[in-house]
Amino acid sequence: MASSDLIYKILEPMVGKKFANEVWYHYLTGEWQTPFPEELRRPQNFANLQSNFYARLPSELHCYHCGIPMVGLWGSALRFMRSAPSSFSPKLCQGCEGMARY
Repeated sequence: MASSDLIYKILEPMVGKKFANEVWYHYLTGEWQTPFPEELRRPQNFANLQSNFYARLPSELHCYHCGIPMVGLWGSALRFMRSAPSSFSPKLCQGCEGMARY
């Protein structure tokens, strides 16, 4: 088992199917479904915190969805978190592609 698969298995309960559907609805429409499910507030807050952190790391290319650096020093350092550009879209990282295909 690759280390990226192990990380995904560890984070999978935190980013469940319902949260993934909500995130992709927001990604495609630009708005959250109403009313926003209360049980998703904690994962949403974590995703916002994570995105703000990644945005501060210098890189030429960040994932459009989660903000993880995909190239350069930080992209290489975070490769274990599936930060390489995806085969689905060059604007997304492999982690977000995995969530989209989930």
